[in-house]
Amino acid sequence: MPHTELKRVVERLYATLDSADRPSVGRFFHPDVEVRFGNSAAAHGPQALLRIGGRLRRFATELVHDLRQVFVDVEARTAIAEIDMTYRQASGDLRVPATSVFRFDDDLLITHYHVYIDVSALGVDTATW
Repeated sequence: MPHTELKRVVERLYATLDSADRPSVGRFFHPDVEVRFGNSAAAHGPQALLRIGGRLRRFATELVHDLRQVFVDVEARTAIAEIDMTYRQASGDLRVPATSVFRFDDDLLITHYHVYIDVSALGVDTATW
């Protein structure tokens, strides 16, 4: 599995997240994907992804991911993305840095998706998510 394949999956995922084609996001993930957002406990499966997305949309009308850099370890089937996240709200935009860690299976499906971000400026505590 070449370095560019893992990087391309991450790039396509964020492009899909930022597009109007959000229903297609699930195709990037293994059916039992482990998801963590902020300091939340790990959750599994596509419903966990939908739940997190729904909760984020309560605080922002739009989320924009500015993918800064993707680091890949092919042997570990892992990618790490540095992102600047913009939360668009009626009161203005909030831009915060984030890091996402991805692990992949042999079919290039994401098996682990962990997002490390400080959303305290939104008044959000993700521990209960």
